[in-house]
Amino acid sequence: MSRDSFTKKKNDFFSYLKTKNLTQKVYRRFYSDFLVHIKENREDFLSFYDFINRVSEFNLDKSVDKLNYLIKRKRKGYVTAVFVSDWSFSYVGAGEIICLLINSEATSGRKRLPDIIIRKDDKKIEIKSYSGGFRLTESTSFFTDLGTIIQALVQGGFLNSLTEINNNELRKGLRHFGEAFLCKRGFIELQGEIWKIESKSKEQIVFTKSPDTEIEIVKYSMVRNSLRNWLGRGTLSIQLSNIIDPNRKNKISKKEIQEYVKNILGYNERIPIPLEQYFHLCSLNYMIIYDRTLDNPFAIIKEENLKDFKLERITQAKVTYTRI
Repeated sequence: MSRDSFTKKKNDFFSYLKTKNLTQKVYRRFYSDFLVHIKENREDFLSFYDFINRVSEFNLDKSVDKLNYLIKRKRKGYVTAVFVSDWSFSYVGAGEIICLLINSEATSGRKRLPDIIIRKDDKKIEIKSYSGGFRLTESTSFFTDLGTIIQALVQGGFLNSLTEINNNELRKGLRHFGEAFLCKRGFIELQGEIWKIESKSKEQIVFTKSPDTEIEIVKYSMVRNSLRNWLGRGTLSIQLSNIIDPNRKNKISKKEIQEYVKNILGYNERIPIPLEQYFHLCSLNYMIIYDRTLDNPFAIIKEENLKDFKLERITQAKVTYTRI
């Protein structure tokens, strides 16, 4: 192919990329890195360019299938496809640029919106790179069950951090959450001592010292009060709202708590409640997971597929989910 033809395709490619609403910082960085790549992979780039032209008018589902086939079979253009798939910088994660390219209607949501917006039908899609798990920013948000529970456990002294919680700490914390609603009630701490309600009437409440009561009983009341401050606010699940409702008539059972905790974590083919809430809060149509270790590295994850993941841990204020 002549130099003029190569230059035209290169320029056309970058003109197409400019329609994707990337910030100038991201665009310039990709431009620089991509020029280095195609200098060493000229023929492969031309095949990749032809591939993008062919699939970009398909719907995204079909384009993802075609992309997986290209990479799995190592067809012409595959080297550049892998380079673009692996590329990440700033707010743009691995897999995002390639997903923007394989659909002509796809545009970047930048930092404030989901990763990809399909202009034609306003679909919202999140792209996540999977490396032993994928991470979502949600742990400190009061708008999810998990964030609300973590805040309450930190206030009660059962967790030390909002943003760094390993697997064991998370499960211990959730056990304390359960105990907060199953334990004895009617205790306060005053002047370094624990007091128990002896009797109460409209006029007065009588407390007596209860030196044998553990301090955790008082801390559990702090957990309950913190959670109830958010009742009716945010987007708490019906299950959590029922548990923390101070006006509920029936006694909370251990089984109810255990079932709810399993729903939080995503056990027994349940969709993890925080993951489901994230899906709805962002108004996502689906997610695309990019796992470079698989033969078919791109997978479309719709809401019904969320049960294939479980909640693992929290690091840097992000929740990590892993495949079951």
